[in-house]
Amino acid sequence: MSPVNMALSGNYIYTTSSDALLVYDITDPTHPQVVGSCRPNRSSLGAIAVSSGNYAYVTGDTMIRIFDVRDPRHPNEITQYGTQKTTYGISISDNYAYVSSINSIEIFDIRDPIKIQRVNQIQNRTGTLSFSGNYAYGLGSYDQMYVLNVINPVQLEVLAIWNIPGIPSNSAECFVASGSYLYVRYSDGFLVVDIENPAKPKLMGPGISLTRFNRGLAVEGHYAYVNSDDDFVVIDISAPEAPVVAGTCRIGDGDLSTKPLGIVIRGHYAYVLDDGLVVLDISNPAEPRVVGMARHGSTRKLDFDQSYIYATDKGELQIIDVSDSFNPRSIGSFAAQGEIIAMVLKNPYVYLSNRQGNLQIVDITNPTAPKLVGEYSEIRCQSGMQVSGNYVYVAATDGLCVIDVSDPAHPEWVGGLYKGGTPVGVKNSILYSITSANTLNTIDIQDPLNTKILSSIILDFTFADEIAIADHYAYVPGIDKLWIVDIRDPLKMQIAGSYNGPGTLAGHFGPYAVTIEGNQAFVAELGLLILDITDPTKPNRIAGKDFKVDDVIFKVNIQGNRAYLAAGRGGLLVCTLYPQAPRILEQSIRTDAAGRHLVFQGQAGQTLKIQRSPEFKNWTTWQTVIATGQEQEVVDNIPLTASIQFYRIIAP
Repeated sequence: MSPVNMALSGNYIYTTSSDALLVYDITDPTHPQVVGSCRPNRSSLGAIAVSSGNYAYVTGDTMIRIFDVRDPRHPNEITQYGTQKTTYGISISDNYAYVSSINSIEIFDIRDPIKIQRVNQIQNRTGTLSFSGNYAYGLGSYDQMYVLNVINPVQLEVLAIWNIPGIPSNSAECFVASGSYLYVRYSDGFLVVDIENPAKPKLMGPGISLTRFNRGLAVEGHYAYVNSDDDFVVIDISAPEAPVVAGTCRIGDGDLSTKPLGIVIRGHYAYVLDDGLVVLDISNPAEPRVVGMARHGSTRKLDFDQSYIYATDKGELQIIDVSDSFNPRSIGSFAAQGEIIAMVLKNPYVYLSNRQGNLQIVDITNPTAPKLVGEYSEIRCQSGMQVSGNYVYVAATDGLCVIDVSDPAHPEWVGGLYKGGTPVGVKNSILYSITSANTLNTIDIQDPLNTKILSSIILDFTFADEIAIADHYAYVPGIDKLWIVDIRDPLKMQIAGSYNGPGTLAGHFGPYAVTIEGNQAFVAELGLLILDITDPTKPNRIAGKDFKVDDVIFKVNIQGNRAYLAAGRGGLLVCTLYPQAPRILEQSIRTDAAGRHLVFQGQAGQTLKIQRSPEFKNWTTWQTVIATGQEQEVVDNIPLTASIQFYRIIAP
């Protein structure tokens, strides 16, 4: 049985990504949202189980990690317990956790989560367990089911071992034991096994056929719920000998690399883990429908306009208000037709290409309600796109395509260039593209209907889908290196310089993104690196920081003192680039026998820090006051003969 990467407890669903524990609040099923997370030091996290809503137990490497989730908004790791082998599955029943590894199951007493104790171990058995009554069912190699009597976990008894009847060898994906039946999802279908006598299973019937690519099975009442390829499927099991499909709903995007990973049921709603959380209303089994979604962490493209960030999150365009950069909030979204692989912002439109081969034009005149105004679906889009004037240049399977968007409602294909590569930048009438042969090209687009390659230059191991162009230079991400190319002569480009460390790039596969502001290059991979490019032929490192996210940084946008980073599964990151000097309020000081009187006026409601220093260098906070909006006074009751003191009042 596949490890379970999600657990339901109360109004919260707990899930694991590769190195993060995420908490979704499902109080309102139509608006699920991530409210808490914990990333424990770049560690690999696997299956999860939650005990009584207080503690989460997570497998990973050769240990169990235990998180305190009593406050779901602030989960924190409290301890770890080493296991004998690499763990991958976990189940909890009563006060015991059953942890599976390659060829054994370890049983732990978890009554004291700080000091869990191993109380038993079963050799030559593996797989996540499903419990029904006094029995636990586990799936071993070649679809061999074993049954454990778990009345006393300290002295487990293997009651029976048998092969699942009615399915090809080694094809079982997942199963659920419930009452007198075992429900099995295998590679090509679904069937029911009678386990009233756990030692003598009996196939109820031939079951039903389903497509491959699936993980996830839940049983509730008279229905079973499974993931099948891109579909969520409801199966009527009221007659176990003849289950039938009651209803289906498409939830995937056609990308076979990312498939639904799990299902839990609560009331009239099903929650599916699929690059985030998808919520379906199942009150009518014949017509399940998506009613809520919380995609988490697929942010690869972003751009900035006024006070808004436009970011892609898998199959959605998200519009985020960052007028308060420390509290960004989503104000609008647009559901694309499949996973977005390229985005260009040219106000008042955002141009999107997706993995299904569609170019979509979205009107963002009203950021809270973006709307589709035009679409072109007769190309097979790849991962690059640029916009210049009334034309969109987009990479396709068989070359570079030119789309006329002068009428956004009716985009039209007008030309192309065989083996034109991926468009990565544009300046004046020159389009820059990169081919699979690690070649940077200049393409003349003065006449979009008759484009032609002007020159090419080979750059070892570059895979960028976007470059930065500033003055006479192109900055091109490559493997462990940032290339700097002199483009003053489009007919004869030359390598001007490069940078490959020291910094966050050393030993990784990036950089993935670069942007230029003034004389500085901001380079991203697992972190953010700032280079001085006053002399582009000799870039120098100024600063760098590694971010503990479970993906690389795909795009960087700089606005003033803020950096906005598209961090893949890490979502949107906002960071301050340089420390800012404190804002000091005007003040006046008078002295009398009572001491030193400070008179000041701040904005009503502001928290002000009054600081003192004997030498105008090392400041300490003396008092904290709330400004009233009127003139205020505080008195420092120190003798007039005391040593000199300097004062300042810091406003936020």
